[in-house]
Amino acid sequence: MNYLKAETYRIIKEKRLLLPLSILILIPLLMTLLLGQMDHASPDEISVVNFCTQYICLFFPSVSGLFWGDDFSYRTINQLVIKEKSRTHIFLAKTLASLLLGLFYVLLSYLWISLLFILSGDKLQLLPVLQIFVTQIPLYACLMLLSNLFFIWLKRTRQASSFFLFLALFFDQLFFLLASNLLHLQLPQGLLMFRALQEPSLEAHDFLPQIGFALVFGLVYAGLSLYGFKKKELK
Repeated sequence: MNYLKAETYRIIKEKRLLLPLSILILIPLLMTLLLGQMDHASPDEISVVNFCTQYICLFFPSVSGLFWGDDFSYRTINQLVIKEKSRTHIFLAKTLASLLLGLFYVLLSYLWISLLFILSGDKLQLLPVLQIFVTQIPLYACLMLLSNLFFIWLKRTRQASSFFLFLALFFDQLFFLLASNLLHLQLPQGLLMFRALQEPSLEAHDFLPQIGFALVFGLVYAGLSLYGFKKKELK
């Protein structure tokens, strides 16, 4: 708890969220202004979520960099290890902080884009958007843990960011095309999480398998991250 308070104070004092929040607000604003100049059907809640999932995960490396990358790069992690001594406690605190900030970005994005559509005159209800957000929390949490995993295991923050961005932008689509068109495989619902985020549903038979995969993979990512952090040589 003390670490979370210290990190919150540091982030606020250094204004580390100013740039990502500005971009997070600016992107939907520009896109809705662009759509306003075009003839388009009134969006529903599903299309709003699809709109957000196209870019929101791209902010996760900035969160991991804030809580992991900076400490490794500037070696401030050494001070935490000396002070706290238990790497497990440090890991749990940093993981919780990154999950909270990552989910805050997602929720802010969902609410902001919904508000923009409502202000533009479209009939939209916030409750279904929030319900979809709740069902997608395990998926976003799992992907946030994956981003942390790259930052813990890889030596350079640029490598970690590049790996995650490649997965977010290309891997799921390429793997799906390869599996479905060339190998003719029927992939389980929710196995490809970036793709699953773009297919939101409030039907239990759709989102429950996604949650199941997210919980399993999330535990694996968290376990590997904890192991890597405990074994990581700090200089």
